[in-house]
Amino acid sequence: MKKMLVVFVVIACLFASACSPKHELVGKWEYEAGSWIYFFGDSGIIEFSANGNVKAVDEDETGKWTSAEQGRLKVVDSDDYDFEYRYVIVNNKLTITDEDGDAAIFTKK
Repeated sequence: MKKMLVVFVVIACLFASACSPKHELVGKWEYEAGSWIYFFGDSGIIEFSANGNVKAVDEDETGKWTSAEQGRLKVVDSDDYDFEYRYVIVNNKLTITDEDGDAAIFTKK
């Protein structure tokens, strides 16, 4: 019986470690204010998927996103151009700042 319990605990731990928490960027964000920024343009809705896809809905732009460290975002668009940003999320508001210092604010939907 004890062996069964140990096996169950080990399996539960493996499943728990395989299910990492969702990244804070994942979800739909609605434009609130700010400047035009590369890739995202003037899109009213941007969407980050857990599988690494990103979409600027109104701009009809798609790409892949990664965030290797807190506050840094990299997007590679469908033409293989890459863009690097700084970002911060406070009270469900995402501020993305591009390499030129232009920033846009989005609210989580």
